[in-house]
Amino acid sequence: MTHERHKRSGLVLGLLITAMLACLVWQATAAEKEDAGRVPEAVRKAIQKTFPKAKIGNAETSRHVMVIHEVDLVIEGQPCTVEVLANGEILNMERDIPAARLPKAVSEAMKEQAANTTITEIEEKQVHARISVARLSKPEMIYEIEYTANGREVEVQFTQDGKLLSRKVEDDDDGNETDVSLKDVPAAVRKTILKHAGENRVTEVEKQTRNGKTTYEAEWRQGGKEVEITVDADGNLLGREVGDDDEDDDDDDDDDNDD
Repeated sequence: MTHERHKRSGLVLGLLITAMLACLVWQATAAEKEDAGRVPEAVRKAIQKTFPKAKIGNAETSRHVMVIHEVDLVIEGQPCTVEVLANGEILNMERDIPAARLPKAVSEAMKEQAANTTITEIEEKQVHARISVARLSKPEMIYEIEYTANGREVEVQFTQDGKLLSRKVEDDDDGNETDVSLKDVPAAVRKTILKHAGENRVTEVEKQTRNGKTTYEAEWRQGGKEVEITVDADGNLLGREVGDDDEDDDDDDDDDNDD
């Protein structure tokens, strides 16, 4: 599973000029790869003190406003990543976890946030310090979850008590959208669409391709409302939306989608 490296820029220098950050090296170069043997001693000692069971792997140094080391670890057999300032200050530790390990409050919040969707990634972030504020007295647990809704990747963050911190929806302008006939979609997709449409006439089917993934959106009117579902290429239902639509021009749509 790919981890995106977090870009840090525009930090307020006035908040960073403290004794804790006095030994930071201020540079502005591209990220550099480094093996375990080149991890600075201060960084190594901080990791070993905070995560005594960790086995240190390769690391990456991101040089923006300040030097931040992103070090790959293995803790009790589980891979994770820790971010450490050049002076040894631990910022956070991230690792992927299964849904079964989510706190009950986070799991319940996710049921409300993304019902009937496909979760693609769950990440647990152990925050030890934030750059612009003082060191935290105890680590703060944050849960980052990715899921697919209507063919788009959505990323949400929760605290351990289920409070929603943020929600980001993928905005991919490179996506490819094409109107297709219902008879031309894969059999598994057509079966799912017809199952949910029932006796209602499917008025539109759109094929969408984003980041190499293909989904199909089908629309029909039911009970005076417009219904739209999203189905993946294997026929799995990804999402369903029902909205009010006062326009009665469905009969003018192409009949190509008729079964």
